[in-house]
Amino acid sequence: MLTTREAAEALGVTMSNLRIQIAAGRLKAMKRGRDWFIEPEELDRYRHEHQQDGRSTRWKEAKAKQTTE
Repeated sequence: MLTTREAAEALGVTMSNLRIQIAAGRLKAMKRGRDWFIEPEELDRYRHEHQQDGRSTRWKEAKAKQTTE
């Protein structure tokens, strides 16, 4: 399981943005105590879904920038 910080870093988004995605039900997370955790499979699903529908995310833009440099 990934912490929200790890998941945000993996997606290249802010913690605030990640929390918004969780609250909106777009990204499934489990709360244990005061912390939220995300399964790696769920992170992959979310990443794949957002890559396919053409929505721009920071991780996608960062990856494109790396390939052009």
